[in-house]
Amino acid sequence: MQLMLAGSTLFEYSIELNGKKIYRQNDLPGRHQMPLPSYLVFATSAMSRKGRNTLRIIIANRQKNWRKFQLAIDGVVDEIIWNIPHKTIAIELPDRIGAKQIFDSNNININNDPFSITVSRCDTRRFAVLDFGQVITGRLTLQIKANSSGQIYLAYGFNCSKGSVDCNRMHLRAVDILKVPQGKSTYNAFDLRTFRYLELVFEGFDDDEVTISDINLAEDIFLDDRQSSFDSSDITANKIFSASKRTAQLCCTEVFVDNPEREHTQWIDCTLAVTSAGNYLFGDYRRTEKVLREFALSQQEDGQLPGYAPGRWFPRIPLQGHMAFFAIGTHRYFMHTGNERFAEDMLKIIMKMIDHWERHRTKNNLITDLHTVFVDWGSHIYSYGRGSKGPTGALTTLNSYYLGVLKLTADLAEFLGKEKTASQLRAIYEQVRNAIWKQMFDPQLGLFRDGVGNPEAERNISQPANILAVLYGAAPRGKRAEILARAFTDDTLGIIPANAHFVRQAGEALFEAGLGELALEWIRDGFGKMIDTGPGTLWETWEPYASLCQATGAGIGYLFSRYLAGLYPIEPGYRKIAIFPQPSGLKYVNANLLTPYGHITIRWQSKGEKIIYHLSLPKALQNNPIVKADYVDLIMLKETSNEIWNS
Repeated sequence: MQLMLAGSTLFEYSIELNGKKIYRQNDLPGRHQMPLPSYLVFATSAMSRKGRNTLRIIIANRQKNWRKFQLAIDGVVDEIIWNIPHKTIAIELPDRIGAKQIFDSNNININNDPFSITVSRCDTRRFAVLDFGQVITGRLTLQIKANSSGQIYLAYGFNCSKGSVDCNRMHLRAVDILKVPQGKSTYNAFDLRTFRYLELVFEGFDDDEVTISDINLAEDIFLDDRQSSFDSSDITANKIFSASKRTAQLCCTEVFVDNPEREHTQWIDCTLAVTSAGNYLFGDYRRTEKVLREFALSQQEDGQLPGYAPGRWFPRIPLQGHMAFFAIGTHRYFMHTGNERFAEDMLKIIMKMIDHWERHRTKNNLITDLHTVFVDWGSHIYSYGRGSKGPTGALTTLNSYYLGVLKLTADLAEFLGKEKTASQLRAIYEQVRNAIWKQMFDPQLGLFRDGVGNPEAERNISQPANILAVLYGAAPRGKRAEILARAFTDDTLGIIPANAHFVRQAGEALFEAGLGELALEWIRDGFGKMIDTGPGTLWETWEPYASLCQATGAGIGYLFSRYLAGLYPIEPGYRKIAIFPQPSGLKYVNANLLTPYGHITIRWQSKGEKIIYHLSLPKALQNNPIVKADYVDLIMLKETSNEIWNS
């Protein structure tokens, strides 16, 4: 008899039938990959023999106790032998759909003109997979004509691996069940669905024909991207920018969700990425103020903020790094809008946060023994510590974030005329900065270690720790480029790499240190693979195992606008404008930016040591002073330029 076997993805395992290896898979994620649940995909088929058969599943030792392994079998096997202790796991509907190759899929036709799906002989399970070409979001509608009653499963996914739509990846359970009557009927989805691939599985109909027609999904987009664009001499960078903008759109609904796949939660790290991009690509400011005020309303009595707001799933103390994002987002919003009333309100919230951190700053001038310090999936080994106490000692990442909060909040206070507050914050800044440099920098290695007072952190060196320490000024200005260049290019020290989730911070640090070519190379190498193999959006991690549409990817839209196009405010509300484009090996850049003050057009071309920079500003900004780099030859245009550099 023929056996059809489907097994969990994200596993290293092999299958033996009667002592003969019939399948091997090695999809085990990397050492620092987040351990998300797996889902089923078809593995292989094989012929059993008459009489006794033995099926043996061999799972890699290094993966035990990490994920639950699942196996779906269609056929008859007398005995199943496992080489590890196991429990029987019920295969739920979404996983059964993922393992659909164990069912017959003949007698189905897809017509393009007019577009429809016709299925005959629905007495057994049939299926069809539709590829919409890109990730889309909206409410699905379709027309059904059936000669008998039955049901249709609609399975939604971002990926289609081995012909299986990932409707249960990360336990999404993204399946709608339609009870279909005989005759004609219409399906109108009640809520949004976000997906690229739609799988239709037909079940329970009589031996009759079923036709699906007028399949339509009306997009429901909250951020309008039609007035912003980016084009350069680097084709891959242009594609990554477009994917970043699309990712931002798909992660903005009524709230700024971290991704449209897993949690649908307004995490502040993802929110900061989308709102930062929104300052340049969507002219968004009302939503940014709304979300920051929502976080402010959730502040606890001790000054801490939650990692997400609104909502609370389960008892969890706030994520300390995410609290820093609130201060960074407040400063960034104020610089792009000049909204002083908002800044005054948020300064009070941030000062309460600083009071909280000051209570945990010890005699060595470092914040020590704080819990749930999530930073990045590359360095999440410290995020929740060991046991109930959380991470011990002083971590370089958290103290560097605190350094950034002190610096940016001092600037905010000074802009608001609060000189005393600004002076006090700068005094603390110097104490923390000196402590990080003296206690966490290893002069022999030329890099920051991950912490002190924590044996694991003292041994480790990570890109995130060095990125944040350099970005917020813990290293002397003359050594910043040297430190980052080593952190990103030295392959001999076992440096823990930053993940895709960390792109905004990594890009900022590299660009600010004058390493634009390295920044663009790092972005191109990591995110270019997503463009080549993914659904057209940017992922949460370098490996395609977590979210395939993560809001942190929106940070690239911000980075390209801020550093490659090169225009930004140096006083709140663009009262003074800076123009410091970083060529980064590019020959030209054409950028249309939609800011809170209106439309900005930038066209620059590299000419030897100079950049010829054409700029058109909205009327509200045309009389504001401009500070520019010495290598920029600025040509002001009264109207939006239609000239495009392409050579």
